Amino acid sequence: MMIYYYNTDWYFVQVFFVNSFCFRGICRFPRVTRIRKELCLLSTFFYAFEAVVPLVLLIFLGVFFRKIGFFSEEFLSKGYSFSFRVALPCMLFCNVYTIENLGKIDFRTVLYAMLIVLLCFLLGCVASVLFIKDPRRRGVVTQCFFRSNCAVVGISLTEALGGTAALQCAAVVTAFTIPLFNIFAVIALTIFASDPIDGKRGLRSVNFGRIGKKILTNPLIIGVGLGLLALVIRHFLPLNPEGEKIFLLSRELSVIYKVVENLGKIASPFMMLLLGGQFSFSAVKSLKKEIAIGVAGRVLLSPILAFGLGYLLTKTGVIALGVPEYAAFMAVFATPVAVSSAIMAREMGNDDILAGQLVVWTSIASVFTIFFFAMAFRTVGLL
Repeated sequence: MMIYYYNTDWYFVQVFFVNSFCFRGICRFPRVTRIRKELCLLSTFFYAFEAVVPLVLLIFLGVFFRKIGFFSEEFLSKGYSFSFRVALPCMLFCNVYTIENLGKIDFRTVLYAMLIVLLCFLLGCVASVLFIKDPRRRGVVTQCFFRSNCAVVGISLTEALGGTAALQCAAVVTAFTIPLFNIFAVIALTIFASDPIDGKRGLRSVNFGRIGKKILTNPLIIGVGLGLLALVIRHFLPLNPEGEKIFLLSRELSVIYKVVENLGKIASPFMMLLLGGQFSFSAVKSLKKEIAIGVAGRVLLSPILAFGLGYLLTKTGVIALGVPEYAAFMAVFATPVAVSSAIMAREMGNDDILAGQLVVWTSIASVFTIFFFAMAFRTVGLL
């Protein structure tokens, strides 16, 4: 077995050393087996590091641009509005539409993921009411419990942990959980925030008509809804002689689809820059309790609940979860809070400063918690 030591890239080492056929052949030796496991754990840490840290660096780049006067308050305001009403809906539409086949969806896994999202939402509501006084912060912390950055950070992480099968599972699960994220976010950011009409603050009487209207008119939900509609229509279209659908947006309307796709691609990096532009280190002191609760709910409670309950239900035969499903759940429940949570908080009159802080600190914390959970779950055979 030849290994070229002059190449120090960790991925090279993983591919040509850890996954080498020859190396696997001698793994019967205890020392070699231990080294291979250590290298696998190291590769997991680097996957988490490379998935999350670039986003954090973009935030700090936004801080720098604001310091030198490149980002004005007016630019940040317009940028938030553009991201919320144009770029993010385009990204969500494309994420949903790229699902290949509705017939291969495991609805038990999807329903389980949606159940965990619901439980995290309820736990977030309880924690916010018990420990947070400011009503404009309650909805922000609540959405931190259930709303993850699975569409940006989670996809690459899923493929690293579970391969192609896990990637396909994650695409299906996120197609159903992302709409749920946005519905619950609208509810959380509506029922706790101050009413712009009567000026009252706190948990006011729930107006289902108002909440329903905000859900239906939310740009993110519209983007996901249009993606699901296009996906369902495509599913029932007949095939042509070549075995392909007779109509595809990416083929027949390729120019328009490419524009939508490109708008979606700029959403994540642009939002991180905007968050950096309004990020303030001085705000941490006054928000430390809310940050601690939100970070703990996002990167600790959510993955423990998802994996723990999933493990118990699998053992009892209620559902059958394997490595692809657990890897997909790592993307949905262990990744930092969604960047769009700060955008939505600002647009809906909640504390967007706190929302931005939660994006930053859950991103930093998740580098270590993802590594810890991946190591623990690989130890017990879940990954």
